[in-house]
Amino acid sequence: MVKYACDNCGYSFVPKGERIPNMCPYCNKGKVTKQKTAQELLDESEYRE
Repeated sequence: MVKYACDNCGYSFVPKGERIPNMCPYCNKGKVTKQKTAQELLDESEYRE
């Protein structure tokens, strides 16, 4: 399950299909980016030390 978030309004969602969304379903604006998982954030923090 991949979560996406709108850079404009901050709305986060999981798309119903496999297609990567190009607009926010809430505000119909902005750029949609993939949210990082908790494990990805932990892995990044290990390399910063």
